[in-house]
Amino acid sequence: MDISQVQKEIQNSIHFLVIYKMQMLKLIPLLLELARFSMKVNCIKLAYDCILDLKRAGITEQGKLIEIECLECEYEVKKIGTKIVTYTKGVVETQLELIKNLELTLKHAVQLGDPEVIQVVSATQWNLCLPLLQHNLHQHVRKPLISVAEVLEKIDSMLTLLRCQVHMEVARIEEDGDRIEAAVEHLQKAIHLNNGGQYQEHLRLIFNRLHLHTMLYKSPERLEDQAVMMIEQAKRGKQKDNVRKKRSLLVNAGLALAPDSFQIVLDSENETKAQKKKASTTTIDDDQGDSLPGESLLPAKSFSFERDLLRILAEIRFINAEATVHLLRLQGIELNDHAVPPEGTIQYHPGYGSYLPESDPEWKTYSLWIDYLSRYAMENFQRAAKIGEELNEAWIVHNAVVYILNYNRHLISSGRQREIIEYLQTLLGAIKAVGHNGSTVILLMLCNALARGLILCWIPKPKLAKEKKKDAATDRSRKDAAKKHEKANVIQPFSVDPSGLPDIKAALEICEFALNVTTGTIPNETVPVAAQQQIIATWVKAKQLNQQQISCKLGTEEENNGEAQNPMARILVGLEMYSCNGLGLMDFTVPSLPQLVKLALECSWSDSLVELQTLTRLTYFAYVSHDYEIVMTCSKRILQSDENFFHNRDTKKCEMPGNRLRQEMLSTTACIQGKSIMENLSGRKHLRVAASQAFVQSARYAGEAGNYSLVMFAAKHFWNTCLPLLCSPHDRKHFKEPTETILKSIIKAESKNKQVRIPNRYF
Repeated sequence: MDISQVQKEIQNSIHFLVIYKMQMLKLIPLLLELARFSMKVNCIKLAYDCILDLKRAGITEQGKLIEIECLECEYEVKKIGTKIVTYTKGVVETQLELIKNLELTLKHAVQLGDPEVIQVVSATQWNLCLPLLQHNLHQHVRKPLISVAEVLEKIDSMLTLLRCQVHMEVARIEEDGDRIEAAVEHLQKAIHLNNGGQYQEHLRLIFNRLHLHTMLYKSPERLEDQAVMMIEQAKRGKQKDNVRKKRSLLVNAGLALAPDSFQIVLDSENETKAQKKKASTTTIDDDQGDSLPGESLLPAKSFSFERDLLRILAEIRFINAEATVHLLRLQGIELNDHAVPPEGTIQYHPGYGSYLPESDPEWKTYSLWIDYLSRYAMENFQRAAKIGEELNEAWIVHNAVVYILNYNRHLISSGRQREIIEYLQTLLGAIKAVGHNGSTVILLMLCNALARGLILCWIPKPKLAKEKKKDAATDRSRKDAAKKHEKANVIQPFSVDPSGLPDIKAALEICEFALNVTTGTIPNETVPVAAQQQIIATWVKAKQLNQQQISCKLGTEEENNGEAQNPMARILVGLEMYSCNGLGLMDFTVPSLPQLVKLALECSWSDSLVELQTLTRLTYFAYVSHDYEIVMTCSKRILQSDENFFHNRDTKKCEMPGNRLRQEMLSTTACIQGKSIMENLSGRKHLRVAASQAFVQSARYAGEAGNYSLVMFAAKHFWNTCLPLLCSPHDRKHFKEPTETILKSIIKAESKNKQVRIPNRYF
């Protein structure tokens, strides 16, 4: 309603006037709160309507009028919107004009003497100043921020975090203006206000640095402080200052921090310069453009200090690469990932943001910088490995391999190994030269990543050919039955692109090198079967792509090593051969499924998870082959062996790594068992009940795993299995408890999914 019109109508009635005034006293705080909230959630139109209503309300209280002025300033900022991050002259001038107006408002609030109002104005002023705290603009907001700091200190405001942040920014502005004493004073106040301790280390370092800078005629006692002072002097030097002068300061700082090690670096630098002056033919320069001084191949006769220096340089390379990886992660990007344009807005602080399309020149520059950082980090790891190879020190090469595999785990798991294939080849060459440092597992992981990187892009994608099958009616009792036609998907045979054969052969050689290492390992070094499983799978796939059969002895070296190979590896080879068949490529001549199952059941497995996975896959192949007996044998063995594991409900067991995978495989096994029973039903009711129990078991395992799709798959089969029996009240009663179990499993899977998703959304 129009408040001004209402006021005219009630002027003639004193009673209405009193009621109106009382209602307005209640309404004004609500309108103020609604306006603030609307600003916060970017409902600018609603906030503007609230401001208009407040201005029409005839408010005379000075505190409320000042709060309305603050809301108007915030509204004007909201109207500017994302333009603020463009930092054009007009936008910056508009922002500064609003800040200037709010300075006057702050003075009125101080004159009024209401602490609450002062805090409202101060918080608004801080929000207005935030976008202008860049290095080239923050001098413009120095005076407003100092005013905010002073008035909040005067009223001893409880907004300690805000006060701490304001003093920190003022200190930075004062330092950039070479007003060091003023900066130190504001830092001291920030330290005093840092009750939560979140800025403790940051403030301590800055304060110590500035404190040392103020000591003009006194040298600090601690060598670290002396180094800090000299570095600060070099940083604060003018551009026209002599480079030699700055270098002298930095050299002295280095000597103060590490006298012996840094002197070695200096001596090496001097030797390098001298050698270059004498002759440019005894030396071989480092071919890396970003190499550090003195980092070159070892001459035939080297001194021990040169080896020590190269070790230090290798470690510097590691540190430099790790620091670069952490810099990438600060940008929200993993090593060797590319920058992704934001879908919505990049929030600098509440109310300010921008959208950067892919075509934006600044975004392109940022993306190129991100890509450069990844290359730079990888080149540092690669160079460290080469230094280890030059020194013939396996531990350096081993560390480089571990770093690259760990930091590229996301890339390897998503099949993008080819993007780093050059670096993986360098690492494998270095390992072959110096040895694998007793860590066969790391060697297998490296070989598997490299081999898969070589072959993945050459694996043809299956093409489906539509063939029509005629299914004639065979029931003679139906004379008028028509012929039915249905479409079946058949995979077309195809061959590998010939241009990929060199890569495939190279991958095959790498896999065989790795497998030969596992057979020749020392007795004390146990190679986990899980690590062998991955390289065996890659080796079998490479064999198939290269059109090479594997002997029936299941050996990795067909003629020489078939009998000597351990039973687990033989089973895994056979299993992978089954997995590769039927995909349109060359089919392997596989051993009989009963023979493979017999081996698996009799084998003494060193890894229960690999055993479970193997038996689950064998169960599936038996189901596809319609071998009912093998399906039941394998599935019963799997479910019985793991029954105690899940019914025990031990917390530690439930939190074990791989537990979710174990439960998913058990769910799959139980589901296959139920489907196999249904296909061999032959009208027997007790088998239908047994199948329904298997599907319930499958749903329960899937619920524990938090796998919603597996639960629903089991639930669908359970329902279809029970449906013919639901007509009978007697039978229907028996399905009450199983149905409740299914429903509980669905709820559990969904709740576990939410528990996993919620942290990913906020962190």
